[in-house]
Amino acid sequence: MALFTELGFDPRRAGDGGIELHACPFLAVARRHPGVVCNVHLGLLRATVEGAADATLTPFARPGVCLARLSATR
Repeated sequence: MALFTELGFDPRRAGDGGIELHACPFLAVARRHPGVVCNVHLGLLRATVEGAADATLTPFARPGVCLARLSATR
């Protein structure tokens, strides 16, 4: 949460335990090149939780919202 707050994403806890990212500071570029921008954000998330959790990112899960999920590693 702290990383994405610092980067300006306005993260919020989702009811299902995920993290909703509401204000992508790169939204215009992400819409044109989601494979690049969203994968960079996923890489930041994975580096932050390195080894502690598996991380996934669903770009544009809802209009204006991406969804990050963390699950404990075994």
